[in-house]
This record gives sequence, structure tokens and C-alpha cells, in this order.
Amino acid sequence: MSYILKFASSVIGLMAILSASVSHAVTPAAPHAGVYKNVTSIEENGDLLGMAVEFKPGPSPVIVATTCEGQCYGGRPWPVTIKEQSISFTVCDKVLDQNKRPAPCNPLPCTGVFRNANTLELVITGQPDSRIVLKRDPHPLPHAVEFMACLADHC
Repeated sequence: MSYILKFASSVIGLMAILSASVSHAVTPAAPHAGVYKNVTSIEENGDLLGMAVEFKPGPSPVIVATTCEGQCYGGRPWPVTIKEQSISFTVCDKVLDQNKRPAPCNPLPCTGVFRNANTLELVITGQPDSRIVLKRDPHPLPHAVEFMACLADHC
């Protein structure tokens, strides 16, 4: 009988150790975290067109957004609301006018949905024809979205 109790005690102890090890294991990254973009370069004049975002989930999730029309603007983090596969956020990029002075901010409210692990579809609120499909960048460089906008800000 004492052999059975010792064995049961050992099994319970082993289970407690394994349970503690599992609770301290590294958790996998959020499934939608990452960089999504559709930025293209116009070969004739070197202009950039499109959008790039980096979704950073967590307790206070943010999205870093860069919009490109000629040059890329933005690159700052903005709060994002997440509900299952849907996200919503508003960016207000600082742009410069033709005299290199700050132009008034034009808020860009967006809603989006993660269609699958590699695609984020965005729509500018109030503009249903503004569907923007962004593809996940499988190998983004650190701060890639922020650096795209630095081209416009000369950072």
C-alpha cells in the first residue's frame, strides 16, 4: 500500500512540475501580428503608391500605418480596436505642403478584417469603394513601416 502512495505522490509532484513549466513557456505571437502592405513603385517617376501597416497586438494594441502617394507619410503608432477578425483605427498623418510647411491633418478612419493569415482588407470609413487589400510581408525588416515614412520626413 505504501508503494502505491509513494508512486501517486511522485506522479502528482511530476505533474505539478510539468504544469509550472508549461505556464512559464513562451507563448506564440498573436496570429495576426506583423506587417501588411501593398506599396508599389511607379518605374517612370519613382513615386510610391499604396499603404503599409504593422499590427502590434497586446494589452494596448496599436497599428503603425504609412500611406504612400508619391512619397510615404505617417509611420506613427495609433490605437486600434480589435473584435475577433475585425479591426478599426484612425490615422492622421502629418504631411508637408509644396513649401515644406506642415499641412492640416486629414483624419483617415479605417475598418478592416483579416481575411486569412496573410491578408488584411481595409476600407476607409464612409468610402465603401476604397477597398485596400494588404498582403503580409513574410520577412519584414524591423521598423520597416516607420522607415518608409521617413523618406518624406528626411529622418
